[in-house]
Amino acid sequence: FASGAARRFVGEMTDLGPVMAQVIPGGQSGVVTSGPLYVNQLFSWLVNSYLPLFIDINLIDQIAVEREMFEP
Repeated sequence: FASGAARRFVGEMTDLGPVMAQVIPGGQSGVVTSGPLYVNQLFSWLVNSYLPLFIDINLIDQIAVEREMFEP
């Protein structure tokens, strides 16, 4: 990972709204010591594949497996 894309992103505007996909070679966390979350997207990045990127809050609520609340 000495050089190259840090994130690959593809977006398309459709009649129903944007459709997007991305892949991050350093994984979701980007922290080497985080274990599986550091390499969870590596295979997709190596084979030039992408993962869906959701921005519709209703869809996100339907597929979410965890929720974190941050308050001041």
